[in-house]
Amino acid sequence: MRFFFDIRDKETLIRDPDGSEFPNLRTACQDATLAARELMAEALLRGKPLGGRAFEIRDANGTLLCTLPFNEAIPIG
Repeated sequence: MRFFFDIRDKETLIRDPDGSEFPNLRTACQDATLAARELMAEALLRGKPLGGRAFEIRDANGTLLCTLPFNEAIPIG
């Protein structure tokens, strides 16, 4: 299945025009979690703000399947 990882930054939405293939939504969400961690690490290294961003994962029909706030991708403990 093709999933699209749009990035929501407050009121701005950056669309993923290509999407990526995953066997199911769970695997797509796991990949989104890793990608969010990488984007947050990059922002931290560049001194950019970390908060407020989220992935909005949608299917090929444009249906919003889930939202993953970047701050939820950080492992605690």
